[in-house]
Amino acid sequence: MSSAVTEFSYSKKATVNYGEIDDLRFKILVQTPTGLTWTWFLFDTGADVSMLPRSWIENLGLNLSELSCHCMTGVSGEIVKVYKSNLKIKLDENAELIEIPVAFSESDSAPQIIGKAGILNRFTITLDHKARTVSFVN
Repeated sequence: MSSAVTEFSYSKKATVNYGEIDDLRFKILVQTPTGLTWTWFLFDTGADVSMLPRSWIENLGLNLSELSCHCMTGVSGEIVKVYKSNLKIKLDENAELIEIPVAFSESDSAPQIIGKAGILNRFTITLDHKARTVSFVN
């Protein structure tokens, strides 16, 4: 059985205190009620779960009152309320549609993040700092 590989290029971004750092942002396909839509995400290997802003609940055709709610600790140590569901994504047009857990933030200003849950157990991931690429192999 052959492995499927999806590779993304990433760039650097300037920061005030740390100089240039890698910016692992790329577009993936998200299943919505109207079909697949290309969406920018930050790949965050430190995030336990993928996260979307609250407005995505409606965008995905979900009903807020039907979602379970719990609290998570954010990177700054603050406790945040989130709503739990699943998200169907494709890493590229030829990839398999997969379902991963997702938490919706109370805030619409939250970044769109792809975290570890549903990703690290499914793919072998390689970061090539010289070529500035990240590869997902399944």
